[in-house]
Order: sequence, then structure tokens, then C-alpha cells
Amino acid sequence: NGNEWTVKAIKNIASSGYFSSDRTIEEYAKDIWGVKPSREKLPDPHEPKELQDQTKDASKK
Repeated sequence: NGNEWTVKAIKNIASSGYFSSDRTIEEYAKDIWGVKPSREKLPDPHEPKELQDQTKDASKK
């Protein structure tokens, strides 16, 4: 049954944990490199540099 499979697939994805690469990078940062994770938002790749600088300056205030 296609609908039943779809529901099971969505539930499976929704209940999945951390992606292993995310967890590995976080563990390396903490345990090997001795750094804390940064939650700084990176600018969109298409955002002009001038706007990036303004956004960064505003977040420091």
C-alpha cells in the first residue's frame, strides 16, 4: 500500500537522530580541536558583501 509506506517513511525520517557527519564534526570540534561550536549565522551566498558587513556590525551591538 503506497499511502501506508509513505506514512511509515515520513515517521522514520522524522524520528531519525543527528546525522552522523553533524555529530562527528561536533565531537571533533569539542574533543580534538578544543573549540566550542559557533551558532553564528552565515550569510546567504548571493548576499552582497556590503550587506554582509552591515548585518555583522548590527549583530555586535
